[in-house]
Amino acid sequence: MSLHSQPTASHQAAAAPQFPRHVVTAVLVAHDGARWLPRTLAGLLGQERPAQNHVAADTGSSDDSARLLAEALGDDRVLHLARRTGFGAAVDEAARSAGTPSLDDLPYLRRPSGWDPVSRTWRDDAYDLPDLPHGEPVQWLWLLHDDSAPEPDALTELLRVADENPEAAVIGPKLRGWYDNRQLLEAGVTIARSGRRWTGLDRREQDQGQHDQVRPVLSVSTAGMLVRRDVYDGLGGFDRRLPLMRDDVDLCWRAHSAGHGVLVAPDAVLRHAEAASRERRTVDCAGRTALGPHRVDKAGAVHTLLANCSAAALPYVLLRLVAGTVLRTLGYLVGKAPGQAVDELTGLLATLLRPGRLLAARRAAARRGADAQPAGLGGRGQLQRPAEPYA
Repeated sequence: MSLHSQPTASHQAAAAPQFPRHVVTAVLVAHDGARWLPRTLAGLLGQERPAQNHVAADTGSSDDSARLLAEALGDDRVLHLARRTGFGAAVDEAARSAGTPSLDDLPYLRRPSGWDPVSRTWRDDAYDLPDLPHGEPVQWLWLLHDDSAPEPDALTELLRVADENPEAAVIGPKLRGWYDNRQLLEAGVTIARSGRRWTGLDRREQDQGQHDQVRPVLSVSTAGMLVRRDVYDGLGGFDRRLPLMRDDVDLCWRAHSAGHGVLVAPDAVLRHAEAASRERRTVDCAGRTALGPHRVDKAGAVHTLLANCSAAALPYVLLRLVAGTVLRTLGYLVGKAPGQAVDELTGLLATLLRPGRLLAARRAAARRGADAQPAGLGGRGQLQRPAEPYA
């Protein structure tokens, strides 16, 4: 039997999995990812503690991505969406189609029957157990990119942290490089006042266990993010105005503001190719034509900051964004990088010239108490006080 023909419904197993009350639906989104999918699917289907449900969404791939997904998961578990579908929209559609596994699907969550078919007698001790011997089930979504391959114990370690920290609603893994398995990419992220994505890591920093502490962070990447389903639904999912890039920071910021915890679980490891940001594939879900990742990231950063910062900080944040963008644009021109200069400026204008989107996002955030400033991840992983701006 080949890897891609393995059964995916792990709830068919009679024995209860590790951390049985945590019910996980794995959601894999693919977009021209055939180059990385075999390894990603091997990691997903080879988990020591498998997810109870799997679903995938292919967003109009022009390569063999859809075929690879169907061979691995089955045709009925693969959604085929339009090519311009963003990551968040794909997750929403996939999660909706997958539904939530019920107690009928997962019989080990219920009290076992008192009837013993071997001895053909009734076991009275079974009736001493509660109706739900493992506790009330908790539904989770485990999000994966097509270029993010989890290590075999990744889900086990994520659920271990979830089980030990019931206040956590979003938990993320440690990300290492796809081609250099010792290079650290992320172990939690924050956003600088300028909008820059800040990991607190040195360039090409090697993983020697120096960041291996479970700790609260502002955000974790959507590559490997484990998010409680009721919280995800309560927050309205990802902001559709962020089709790609910075959607992770926006969602986690809103989760903080709603009073939920966001943790990084460094013993859970994923290998990430960062295909879009490193221009290994086109970004064509953020406009009518393909756009550079710098422009998409800049627009996402501006939107995230202006949509989620407090009302009191809004004028300062806006002024800093405009001034910083002008200075960086001039720097790119002096450095003879006109393409970067154009992306920097147009990324800012693409957001500011659509004030209706920002106002709608701020109104939605205000309904969830977004003026509460969550703790961010400062330089070298130090937590800042909740009232301070980030980085």
